[in-house]
Amino acid sequence: MRRRLPITRGMMRGLLLPAVAVMVLGAACTVESDGDDDGGAGADSGGESGSGGTSGKGGSGGKASGGSSGKGAGGTSGKSGSAGEGGGSAGTEETAGAGGGGGDELVDCDSRDVDGATEAENVTEDTTWSGTVLVSGDVRVTNGATLTIAPGTHVIMDADSSLEIGWNSETATIDAAGTAARPVRFCGKESEAGYWGTFTVGSNVTSNSVLSHVLVADGGGDAAVVLEADVKVTDLVVRNADADGVHARDFDDASERLTVEGSGDAPVVLTGQRAATNFPLGGSLIGNGEDLVRVRFTDIDEDTTFHATGVPYLQEASIDTSEGAILTFEEGVEYRFTTDTDLEIGWNSSDAELQVKGSEDAPVIFRGEDDEAGAWGGLIIGPNVRTDSTLEYLEIRHGGGNDTRPLRVNAAIVLDHVTLEDNAVEAYIAAVGVAASSTELSITGSGAHALTVHPDALTSLPEGGTFTGNTSDWIEVEGGSYTRESGTVPNLGVPYRILDSIDTREDSVLTLAAGTEFEMTADTQLEIGWNSGAATINAEGTEADPIVFRGVVEEAGYWVGIAIGVNVTTDSILDHVEIGHAGQGTGIVGNLRLDSPITVTNSRFFDSAGFGIVKSSADVTDYTETNTFEGVLSGNVGTL
Repeated sequence: MRRRLPITRGMMRGLLLPAVAVMVLGAACTVESDGDDDGGAGADSGGESGSGGTSGKGGSGGKASGGSSGKGAGGTSGKSGSAGEGGGSAGTEETAGAGGGGGDELVDCDSRDVDGATEAENVTEDTTWSGTVLVSGDVRVTNGATLTIAPGTHVIMDADSSLEIGWNSETATIDAAGTAARPVRFCGKESEAGYWGTFTVGSNVTSNSVLSHVLVADGGGDAAVVLEADVKVTDLVVRNADADGVHARDFDDASERLTVEGSGDAPVVLTGQRAATNFPLGGSLIGNGEDLVRVRFTDIDEDTTFHATGVPYLQEASIDTSEGAILTFEEGVEYRFTTDTDLEIGWNSSDAELQVKGSEDAPVIFRGEDDEAGAWGGLIIGPNVRTDSTLEYLEIRHGGGNDTRPLRVNAAIVLDHVTLEDNAVEAYIAAVGVAASSTELSITGSGAHALTVHPDALTSLPEGGTFTGNTSDWIEVEGGSYTRESGTVPNLGVPYRILDSIDTREDSVLTLAAGTEFEMTADTQLEIGWNSGAATINAEGTEADPIVFRGVVEEAGYWVGIAIGVNVTTDSILDHVEIGHAGQGTGIVGNLRLDSPITVTNSRFFDSAGFGIVKSSADVTDYTETNTFEGVLSGNVGTL
């Protein structure tokens, strides 16, 4: 006959707890046998000695030996018994000895028998459950009460039942502190996924709540376990859930070893940013309907870290990082995105920081849920993101959907071994460029060209990477003003395609590396020293690696040309430079216009609709002495 009463702390001394010894190592455990193979009293022990069963179950006595797939369990409660020879620890007068480190068998529901079980009722005052407890219907813990569940307790959940700690946002506490030897079990009366409902920890449950060495099996609803508060989770095992295993808004920061297996959908869904930072590492999330951790929140406004959990994350909606938050991805994290989602750091021009801490052996990977270009949007770095942000060994794949670039950089952050691969469109770097310490940016497999940059970003582009293997192997440069006072435009192995006219401003210094090539679109020009500014150009190629300016279309007069202003510094130089397909316009035009004399040597001027060089009437330099001219319509050198 079943008893129906709440059990309080004062009743504990009169209860006889079942002697169950369980060993858990990480997520593994063994359960002791009845010890009926060997009989024989164990001296001064709490029970008989017996040999282990075939599944690694030790005998119940003080000298149990290990079974064939595990090591022995310790002695049961009673007087201090000796440790099991298979590796278990000694039992004491109060507790059973712990089993040794043995087989791979996870803690199981053991018995689902409810004969003699205590029937649970709603808890409104401090209450303790022990032995076998049957939960029928919806049981709630409210009114500031503490529900203590003793080690070794079997909580059997009837069909469609549920347990909610802190129902209706009321304050409550759960103290389910099992042990490795005697876990707390929540199991369906039948071994069936979704047989019962959900074990819920509400948002106002106290922070000293504990779920330690707990098994939750056969739950249903959207998730078998819902955690809305920062409960300390240690060695929690969730098994055979109908849908998701765990929905978590938070964990206590000392949590560790969450294992979920056999769930119909995801093992874990993160519903709040703190659940990512405080995730209980060390367990296993393999063997579910989908082996990934779903990210189901949209704002990050405090420091948040994504750890490597052994399975990928999947971001379900766009996330914005703001309010000075530092977002960190640890090495080895694989982070996936659903269709059209973005990750924006520094949303709405707010302060934020991003730290991607991949390594050569364990890079961080951002990729689409689907393995195809344009499957998600991209990573957006806002203009007020802190410049000590670092993307280190990051791979970005399948982005460029939703009219978003796979990587858009609007702050001078560090790019260190960043690779973009198989994205729908190009990456983008704004005028601020990237940090000078950046190195090895590689872009391949783009459905467009590799990269688009503002003119001021040119000298910050990192060397050491590759930009080939795209639909179009070039880097596009927007029109606008170049204002940098130092730096060199690197030769990255592909041409720069100039989309619109570029001018250099007062005190700017434009230095071009040997071998760089510029493809000029129609009607464009490069003006050095705009509006009579005192600018400098240093373009020194070599015989083997000249610096080349040519038209996208190889025909004379396709673009305007290069203009050197009246106050360009006299130490400016064009050496081993080739300029072709220019001379567009009316009047006296040419591939190169010199309003003030500079050094022009060992250079080639070809396919001009006007002169090769046009110089001022006061300039007495003989530019034909060391330069060559081919296909110039009006002549080699003309005078303004």
